[in-house]
Amino acid sequence: MTIKSELLALARETARRMPLPAVSEIYLPQPAPAPDKDAEFGMNLLEDGSAGLYYAWLSDAQQGMNARFSTGRLARLTPMELAEYFRSEAEDRSSLGLAAINAITSCAWRRAGYTPPPAPDSLGALAVTRNDHIGMVGYFPALVKKLRARR
Repeated sequence: MTIKSELLALARETARRMPLPAVSEIYLPQPAPAPDKDAEFGMNLLEDGSAGLYYAWLSDAQQGMNARFSTGRLARLTPMELAEYFRSEAEDRSSLGLAAINAITSCAWRRAGYTPPPAPDSLGALAVTRNDHIGMVGYFPALVKKLRARR
């Protein structure tokens, strides 16, 4: 089972167990990033206020999503229809699907009254030891400094 298939299976099970609110709004990043940015965030919002975000690197696949996708049409999809986009190999569609899965998760946590415990810092209370190997995707110099300081 892949991470994608597992996340989708969990979203489907959540949708099976509880009615999901409709999608109320889709926010797509600007068609072209500002000169000082190479990334943005997109968001799916459900009618109950649950939000699902995604990180848009604004590569060729994610630039201009506003021209390729109609936010009005996307907002007419159910949260699960949108979540199914996550199966796509296309970066832009997969990002929209992941945002829907994040919104479904937020909705489920909200209904269950679950609040994740506060993280003491941006490392989320990871108990990193000298022998651990940390893998990260992105450019995280501030986090690397924090990890090194814990040695």
